[in-house]
Amino acid sequence: MKTKTLAVALLASLDEVVAVVIILLWLPHLGIKVPPSYTITILAGLAFLSYLLYRIIKPVVVKPPIIGVEAMIGLTGQALTTLNPRGLVAVGSEKWKAVALEGPIREGEKVLVVAVEGLTLKVKKGQPASSGIL
Repeated sequence: MKTKTLAVALLASLDEVVAVVIILLWLPHLGIKVPPSYTITILAGLAFLSYLLYRIIKPVVVKPPIIGVEAMIGLTGQALTTLNPRGLVAVGSEKWKAVALEGPIREGEKVLVVAVEGLTLKVKKGQPASSGIL
């Protein structure tokens, strides 16, 4: 897995590496001589920096959304009316139209959001909230 991550990081920074290589190859034509050891050091440093930035940025990019429809999936709420199969539920501080996917759900029962279709939640009976006591 680490090798794959390194490969992805290096491929993602390929354009920077190509630009540096072109510049380093062009400098001798301008009369500026760059020793090969400097070239290798510069490219290795650039590759390491690219990998480091990739490791820092990746968790931010792959985080699940905290707002929007996708954030609703997995939340629990409470049935405000009997869902047979349609009714109203409260999720957080909001009321939503909902459809029960696995049979009727009585008023007051916990529900779990499993999908969202437009402004309607698809729910099933949820697990009761844990009391926190072991």
